[in-house]
Amino acid sequence: MKIFLLTIIFFPLLLSAKEVFFLDGYYHNDLSPALSTKIKVEADIALVNRILHLHQINGYEFKLRIWKPLTVPRRPFYLKSLDGEAHEAYRALYPLIDKAHSNVITFYVREYDDLTDGVVKGIAVQGGSFFTYLQEGGEAVYFTFAHELFHAIGLGDSKVSYGNPYYCGNKHTLMHEVSLPSVSKTYLLSDPSISKNGINCGHENQFDNARYLKELLFKRRNENLDMLQ
Repeated sequence: MKIFLLTIIFFPLLLSAKEVFFLDGYYHNDLSPALSTKIKVEADIALVNRILHLHQINGYEFKLRIWKPLTVPRRPFYLKSLDGEAHEAYRALYPLIDKAHSNVITFYVREYDDLTDGVVKGIAVQGGSFFTYLQEGGEAVYFTFAHELFHAIGLGDSKVSYGNPYYCGNKHTLMHEVSLPSVSKTYLLSDPSISKNGINCGHENQFDNARYLKELLFKRRNENLDMLQ
């Protein structure tokens, strides 16, 4: 009888338990105010968790684990692009990246400088453990954090037939490789189970980023469990 009662009490808790994916964040201490940038980052993480909820990708949650400054010198050869800076940041952070857990992703961020930065807003190691992005200011919203984070998880792999972006409510879905303001791009993923204006936001055979993301998170979860054993 006691075992039965304990099962009734703890089983709902087990069902509601979430696998936490931790984010280790490093900001450029010369160009980004630590507090204001952190507030934006936490808002971006909240959006990512909302995206999971909207697509019914249950049992997963992203949380900020580390928030520390990082000095990366802005050398002349990459003043017009984020590529070189991303390389420098990755090299500086490589010793600090948590390689013992597949559910930890490291990122580097600073505020966008419209006088020197080019068109690249973010760079991710595809299916890896690191991404770099520029935090937009003002009224423009490009959903760059979520876009690059999901690249790091593995979205954007053209080898998967159904892992492609689409349109939703006449807007480009999140993983489209276009830098557009929020009026032209949505934070939703391609997903045939969601519709806007009576039109599906995907197709199960070609456009279903939501399904692929769920599979990738499940894979990372199992890899992390294997590492911990």
